[in-house]
Amino acid sequence: TVERRRDVMTRCAQESPPPRLVFLESICNDEGILNNNYQMKLGNDDYKDADAAEALRDFVERVRAYEKIYEPITDGEAALEATGQKTLKFRYVQTFNAGQKLVAAGCDGYVMSHLMPLLHNIHLGRRKVSIVLAGESENDRQGFR
Repeated sequence: TVERRRDVMTRCAQESPPPRLVFLESICNDEGILNNNYQMKLGNDDYKDADAAEALRDFVERVRAYEKIYEPITDGEAALEATGQKTLKFRYVQTFNAGQKLVAAGCDGYVMSHLMPLLHNIHLGRRKVSIVLAGESENDRQGFR
């Protein structure tokens, strides 16, 4: 919620030096991605001995309960200040539908310049990965293939 994020910012602002805080929010409304994610969750320890249908129902209920109270990050939230003696810059990254779209606000500096490409390249879908040995190897020199 907005209040919880503000509390985190207030607490972090009290540190010396204060950390560079970045909120990461994942938003997904693609039913295919959601259903795939739900199926993967059934392998977690929470559900390892449970009936698959019952486990899925329980997990979906958890998600729906969370959705009722969750407040997405908005640009207007950046205008709110932490209530501590010091304030922090409001930084956030939102990823939509498992990386189809990224939104970043206030994200500057060395760490963020490396984090953004990482977030942009996270994929949940199946894909082919090719591993190529480039250059001559010891086996090549000895005539092994």
